[in-house]
Amino acid sequence: MNSPTQIVGEFLDYWRSIARSAGTWTSSYGLFAILPALLAIATLWRIFQKAGQGGWKSIIPLVNLYTLFKIGWETSAFWMFLFSTIIIVFFYALCALLFENFAMAGAIFAGIMALFLFVMTVKLARRLAHRFGKKTAFAFFGLVLFPIVGYLILAWGKADYNLNRDRGDGVFHPDAEIAENG
Repeated sequence: MNSPTQIVGEFLDYWRSIARSAGTWTSSYGLFAILPALLAIATLWRIFQKAGQGGWKSIIPLVNLYTLFKIGWETSAFWMFLFSTIIIVFFYALCALLFENFAMAGAIFAGIMALFLFVMTVKLARRLAHRFGKKTAFAFFGLVLFPIVGYLILAWGKADYNLNRDRGDGVFHPDAEIAENG
């Protein structure tokens, strides 16, 4: 039979081996988590520079979203988007925690507000795409449905930023029309 010292030693060896394998897994997973984040920062950095904004704004959370709204739509829409998101979280949590019978009402409200945020996201994508010389179809498919591809195209493609391509009327104005009408 093993002595208590040997049992403790074997126990510690077992947990050390688990910690080593977990450390290896975490470092590998961490690498896979950091690479997309770095790609997103680099992509937004490039988009912000094309729009005449500081690329460094892509690093700071909420500042990068504020800047995206600033170049794609307007800053008041950002505040509406942020406020709506906070209201969704707060109201749903309040209903779920305090009023068990109203949890469904909170879920319905959250669903309605999520639909509102989706509409705002589509509108931002459309206006952003127009300002970069892309059509509405690119906005929906490239920036809403497949944002990884769409934002990479805006950042690293030939698209250039022109505020006059989208005048807030929801119509894409090509460069020839802008030059013709001023």
